[in-house]
Amino acid sequence: MGNVKEWPQGIWALLLDSFVSNLGFYLLVPLIAVYLTHELGWPAWQAGVILAVRQLSQQGLAPFGGQWGDRLGYRTAVVLGMEIRAVGFILFGVLHSVTGILLASVLSGLGGALFGPADAAALAASVSDRQRAEIYSWRVVFGNTGMILGPVVGAYLLSIQFAIVAWLAGLLFFFAGVMTWRFYPLALGRRPKPGTEAPGWSAVLRHRPFVQITLIASGYYLLNSQLTILVPLTVMAQHGPSALIGWLLGVYSGTVVLLQPWVSRKTRHWPQSWALVGGLAGGGIAMASGILSRVTLDSLFITMILFAGASMLVNPALYQLTAELADPAAFGRYYGFSRLSLGIGGSLGNAVGGLLVSLGESLALPILPWVMLAGLGAVSALLMARAIPPSIKKVANAVDVS
Repeated sequence: MGNVKEWPQGIWALLLDSFVSNLGFYLLVPLIAVYLTHELGWPAWQAGVILAVRQLSQQGLAPFGGQWGDRLGYRTAVVLGMEIRAVGFILFGVLHSVTGILLASVLSGLGGALFGPADAAALAASVSDRQRAEIYSWRVVFGNTGMILGPVVGAYLLSIQFAIVAWLAGLLFFFAGVMTWRFYPLALGRRPKPGTEAPGWSAVLRHRPFVQITLIASGYYLLNSQLTILVPLTVMAQHGPSALIGWLLGVYSGTVVLLQPWVSRKTRHWPQSWALVGGLAGGGIAMASGILSRVTLDSLFITMILFAGASMLVNPALYQLTAELADPAAFGRYYGFSRLSLGIGGSLGNAVGGLLVSLGESLALPILPWVMLAGLGAVSALLMARAIPPSIKKVANAVDVS
C-alpha cells in the first residue's frame, strides 16, 4: 500500500462513502426477492421484474445523473442521490402493494443514478493518474467490507421483521448523505466556471471502443446480478436457511476484501484486454459451478469465490479504462455512460434470472438458469476479445498497491 499521507484531503470521505453505501445497499437488496416471494407470496418472475425496475431506473438514468454531476458539482449530486435513495429504501418497509413497491424501486434507483456516477467521477477527479488505480483498489476494499456486513446483518434482522431491514438501510443512506455534505472535498462541490462546461454527449459517443466495451460489459453485470436473484432463490428453493444468503455474499465480499490489493499487484502488467476477457470468462465458469448446487448448497461457496475472482479483474479494468478515455471535464458523463452496462446487464439479469428460475421449475429442470448463464459468460468473453482494439494495451492496475 502506498503512503496514505500523500492522499488528497477528502479521500477518506470518498472511501467511507463507499463503505456506508454498500453496507446499506447489501443490507436490503439481496433480501428483497426473498421478502417478495416468501412473505408477500409473489411469483419469482414478478420479484425479478421489481429488481429489474430498480436496476433500470438507476443505471438507465445514470448518464443523465453523470451530466448533472458535471453541472451541479459532484458533492451536490451525491448528497441528493443519497437522500432520495434513503426515502426509497424506507418505503420498501412501509408500502406493500405492487404500486408501492414499484415506487420504492424507482426512487431507490433514481437516487443511485444521481450519486453513482458523481461518486466515481469525484474519485477520478481528485487524484492523480499515478494514484488512481491504487486508491480505487482500496475503494473496492472499503465497499466490499460494507458488502460483507450488510447481508449478514440483514439476514439476521429479516428473521425479526423485514421493515427493520428497510428502515436501517434507509437511515444508513441518510447518514451517508450528511457525511458527504460535511466532509467531501470542497472543490468537488463547485459548479463549473462559465466557459468551462463539459463536452456534450457527442464527445462520449465518438469513442467507439469505449462504447462497444461498455455495452459488451453488460454481460458481466447480467451475471453479477444473479448474486441477488438466482443465488437467494436457489437457497430458498432447496429450503436452506435465510442466513446462508448472507454468508454466501459475505464470502464473496470477504474474498475481494482480502485479495483485491494482491490481485491488483499481480495483474498490474496485464493488458486491460486480458483482465476484461478473463473476468467475463471467469463469470461464466462461476455460473457453471452453480449446477452443483443441486447436489449440495455448499457448492455455492465455490460459485461465490469464482465470481469474486471475476469481479477483481473486471471492475478495476473498466474503471481505469474509463478514466483514461474520458475528458477530465466530462468525468461524470463518461462514468454515467459506463453505468449503462450495469443498467442493461443488471436489469436484464434480474428479469431473466427470475424468469429462468420459474421456467426451470415448470420444466422440472432446476439447473436451467445456471447452464444458460454459463453460456452467456462464454459468449460475452468472446465478444469482448473481438471488440478491444490492439491499441488498448495499457495495464489495468499499473501501480504498486503493496
